[in-house]
Amino acid sequence: MSAPLVRGRWMTQTSELIQSLGPNDVARRDPLTRLEELTQHASTFDHNGWYPRRIHADMLGALAAASAGEAAARVLLERAGQAVATRADDQFLRMALKIMSPALFVRSLPRLWGVEHQVKDAFVIDACEPEKGRAAVRLARVDGYEHVGPVVVGWIRALLAELSGTKVVVSDAGWTLSNPAPREVSFELHWTADGAAPEPQEEQEIREHIVDGLLTLSEAQRDGYSSAPVLLLRGPTPLKVIFAWVNEMLILLAAEYEQGVAFRRQLGEKLVTVEQQRAAIRDLSTPIIEVWNGVLCLPVVGVIDTVRSVDMTTTLLRAIVEKDARYAIVDITGIEVMDTRTADHFVQMAKAVRLIGSRYALAGVSPEIAQTVVRMGVDLDELTTYRNLREALQAWIQRT
Repeated sequence: MSAPLVRGRWMTQTSELIQSLGPNDVARRDPLTRLEELTQHASTFDHNGWYPRRIHADMLGALAAASAGEAAARVLLERAGQAVATRADDQFLRMALKIMSPALFVRSLPRLWGVEHQVKDAFVIDACEPEKGRAAVRLARVDGYEHVGPVVVGWIRALLAELSGTKVVVSDAGWTLSNPAPREVSFELHWTADGAAPEPQEEQEIREHIVDGLLTLSEAQRDGYSSAPVLLLRGPTPLKVIFAWVNEMLILLAAEYEQGVAFRRQLGEKLVTVEQQRAAIRDLSTPIIEVWNGVLCLPVVGVIDTVRSVDMTTTLLRAIVEKDARYAIVDITGIEVMDTRTADHFVQMAKAVRLIGSRYALAGVSPEIAQTVVRMGVDLDELTTYRNLREALQAWIQRT
């Protein structure tokens, strides 16, 4: 069975709350509760991603351990839930909440929780009595989700704050600091029943249809429109035309998402190919030839820039070490023009070669390059130069 997952933004908000407390206030119970590692995790969380729920449980454990007692822990944990609900950039959800009644909110809780957690049938509605202003629900599948009880209270309270004109009181039972992951957590919701006549059945169904449509749009938005959830119409409704249009829009957005995924995949494959070709060209442009026992030659052709200079130097140094070479000849016969920067590249290369204990020579200096270097006042005194590769090799043979 796969591990339960939760949306990354639950970790993001919890991590930000932990970081706001400061490193000295957070218990270092295990590596996941260390502030620096939480910061690294936070950079990978996003609204659409799914992450193992145990990571969030570890973060909540850090919050609880940083508190002085159960009451303080509850306050911090409720703040974590409130942060998730209030910082969600989801206009469709907010619109749905504004037209919900408390009873409709209760009936929508399993769906709202399911959007955030890949666990089905976690919320169970035990009672919903609008005429009494009371509802009882249970989070029946805690399954080791430590400290989630107060977090859900904060989350529900923040969502209920969006309801228009009705104040709902929320309480929970089952969680304690000594029993952070009970088998289930119970919640009671109470509100003032206004005593008005019940809403007509037709108006109630229209309200439910609108909420259903907004929640469907919310789900599609949270997944980046990667899927096309379809609004199911239960019987005839005056909203049928609008919902049909919404369905069509969702299908089009999902198709565009798939096209975007395919395009990014193709682009990634092309970038990999380009990088492979670039590496092949780089290898071809920096051939290292062993022209004598312990003697390497690097023929250089074309324009030398900083990137190519670094590549050539790295390749040459690696070859010297691998082949235990004592002498390196850089043949610049193929270079027609040399400026100050190019000359400096070869000077730096010579210094690097000498640092690893080998000798360095520059061969193939043409009369034109010699005149240019003199006119520019470039100091090549640190370099041993030869007219061509043959003379450079002869000098080494005679020396040895």
